[in-house]
Amino acid sequence: MQWAVKTLLVVASIVSITSQVSATAVVIYENDFEGAVGTEWSSTATDVTPVGARRFLGQFASDRDNEVFLTLSDIPEHPYLQIEFDLFIIRSWDGDSTTFGADLWELSVVDGPTLESRRYSQEHRFADVTEEDTLGYLWNGLPTVADSVYHRSYTFPHSEDSVVFRFFAETDRGVTNESWGLDNVRVSLVPEPSSGSLVIIASCMASFAFFCRNRRRH
Repeated sequence: MQWAVKTLLVVASIVSITSQVSATAVVIYENDFEGAVGTEWSSTATDVTPVGARRFLGQFASDRDNEVFLTLSDIPEHPYLQIEFDLFIIRSWDGDSTTFGADLWELSVVDGPTLESRRYSQEHRFADVTEEDTLGYLWNGLPTVADSVYHRSYTFPHSEDSVVFRFFAETDRGVTNESWGLDNVRVSLVPEPSSGSLVIIASCMASFAFFCRNRRRH
């Protein structure tokens, strides 16, 4: 029992130190769309949610803009970028349904990786949904609220002085039936951990291995 407790304490120490030495992100862009939308966005359309009066970028759908671009330039030197945002999935998204049509949402970096490609559904929401039916959007004239909020965060290797993000959706219905929007967008520089931090982590791991070897001898 004592050995198990000591093991957990050592592992917890390693996790704690690893967390502490993780590089601090430096925010280079953020927008909650409560004010003006700049030219960095290919579309400046905004809407206000029926409940909570939350202003956001959107609504977008297949009969309007189904792809939106965010362009950032003059980015300081960095090895990684991180993008965070709240994704609003509004009204009757059907996921991969073969009856009503598949509904796809994607985020990619132009000339870079695809960060997300998902088929969202209001009936079968993903486990990582942040909010359910909180925005107040009614579906198809019925007294039924149907909307979801997903908080998204992606970190990826990047070293150029500019970046273009592409937000894209493909649905089989128009904006009054299946739409989407963005809120609280933030882009940050994420430097690599320092070599000193890596030495600390390695030292903890070595101590843990030494402890385990001694345990086996008793």
